[in-house]
Amino acid sequence: MKHPHYAHLTEWVRNHYDRYGVYPIAGGKGGTTTTVVSEPKSATQLAVEERQLEVLDLQLIELQRQNEALAEVFPEQKELLALQISSTTALLSQLEETPLQTQIRETAEANTLAFLKGEAPPISPGRAALIEQQFGAAEEQVSTDLERFAGELASSRGLTVTDSPILQEILRQKQQASTALRGAEAQTKLGFGSAEEQASIAIGQFQENLRLAAAENRALITGRTSSLLPFSRTGAPNIAPILSVLEQGRGRSQRTSGGGGGALDIFSAIAGPAATVGAAAIIASTAKVKKDILPLNPDEYDAALQRVKDTPIVRYRYKWEKDIGPPHIGPILELSPPEISDDGVTVNMLDYAGLQHAALKAVDRKVDRLKLALEEKASG
Repeated sequence: MKHPHYAHLTEWVRNHYDRYGVYPIAGGKGGTTTTVVSEPKSATQLAVEERQLEVLDLQLIELQRQNEALAEVFPEQKELLALQISSTTALLSQLEETPLQTQIRETAEANTLAFLKGEAPPISPGRAALIEQQFGAAEEQVSTDLERFAGELASSRGLTVTDSPILQEILRQKQQASTALRGAEAQTKLGFGSAEEQASIAIGQFQENLRLAAAENRALITGRTSSLLPFSRTGAPNIAPILSVLEQGRGRSQRTSGGGGGALDIFSAIAGPAATVGAAAIIASTAKVKKDILPLNPDEYDAALQRVKDTPIVRYRYKWEKDIGPPHIGPILELSPPEISDDGVTVNMLDYAGLQHAALKAVDRKVDRLKLALEEKASG
């Protein structure tokens, strides 16, 4: 029995081979093959095939035309391609090390090796002049900053630069700073590639130390004393001995043994009175720098006197001090008028002095009234 899809498969094979005009159809078990001759093509089919041949001829003509056009422009394209390759090669060669670049690199390596061995590499006169100019400007800046600092230091303690040992100390600091800068200049000439860096480091160290010292001056002006910061960077002025002695505010003499204690020896003579003045120093008391200026009335004088009378005065020592010399005498902030403190921790000596001055005026008014009463009683 034949497969149920056999008839459909036979029909498909017949349709598939119809275009060739001859197709086989397998027989049954006997293996008989039947050859069938197809019908001749119709006029429509022949017309379609002829039209297809015409289209193929047109396509062939177009391809020939394109080939002829390419044959004309190909030499120019070939030349352009060669130029592009040449340009790309030139760009790539720039990324590689040229003979001149090789020479520069080898020279730099030789100079670096000579510097590491302690041998001075060559330096041009122009570069040497530039280094000298840089450090000359740095030395002038150092001198200017020191003079300004000296004025602030003296004024913060009620002194002037010329009538105190501050001038001598500042001159010494100028000499030390100049020596340090000249040493840095010599080192820079040995390492000729780092002139600007060396100058920046030297100036930066000096200005940083000077800024910190100026901050201590401003703290003294406002009565907000603090633990002093050390100034020990190489090549920068060491002002700490000056401030440490003046800050103590005691009349005790302090001397140092051995060398290097010049600042302590110089300023120990003015430690007592200068520090006392400095604690309540007035830098700018002119009306030009003040605003909202209002005089106190008699009632305010009397109120100031009462606040001063109510403020207890005690003897004390600071916890960080050694038990040497007499103790301090003064108020305790928690038991003092609020006017004498800005932050609730430190005493503003300027306002404290102003409060005492107002209280003194109230006492003076009371004395005048008593004197007048006695005179009236005596005359009556």
